Amino acid sequence: MRRWFISGILLLVTSGLCRAEQWPVRVLLKEGVAAIHLQAEGLSRLEEIERPVVQVLPPGKAVQVAWDGRPGTSFRLKPDAGLVWIDGRPYRGSVEVWNTSEGLRVVNEVPLEEYVRGVMKVEANPEWPLEVLRAQAVVARTYALYERLVDPGAPYHLHATTASQLYRGVSGEDPRSDLAVQATRGEVLTYRGQVIPAFYHADSGGQ
Repeated sequence: MRRWFISGILLLVTSGLCRAEQWPVRVLLKEGVAAIHLQAEGLSRLEEIERPVVQVLPPGKAVQVAWDGRPGTSFRLKPDAGLVWIDGRPYRGSVEVWNTSEGLRVVNEVPLEEYVRGVMKVEANPEWPLEVLRAQAVVARTYALYERLVDPGAPYHLHATTASQLYRGVSGEDPRSDLAVQATRGEVLTYRGQVIPAFYHADSGGQ
């Protein structure tokens, strides 16, 4: 791992990066799957990505998508308010389903701060000291923002696995962890004014 010597430890992204805490990040949840079940708790809109076609769905309306072995229509399910369930797990933001030649690709688009909330509990025990949780929130936010800045228009910026950092949507949130996220809102690590790739790990193997 590259060693970084940090100067100007914290940058408030609210002022230095045009309110970056509201920027959406795109998280790859599933790829190459044959079917997916979606459901929004409130009124939602089913939008085709390639064409200006929108279908308004009533609250609780389920959408079952199956891959037929060839690429086809891709779409976005966007709740007007509330959560969206993806195979029974709740997420904030919207979900996109891309129909590729290798199966369905499922991407959750969510504001940066809401993404960090969904990382916290699965990367740091909520019972740990609050200062540890605050540090975790800053590092998780920094890593996510760096990956977004590398290629803002990419199909996705992050994986929901340890290929990036673990993310479980609403299932990864905790009231105590949320306090740490709120207390550090908009704070990231920088080096010479640039957001760094804030790598971290749960087990370094003694290194």
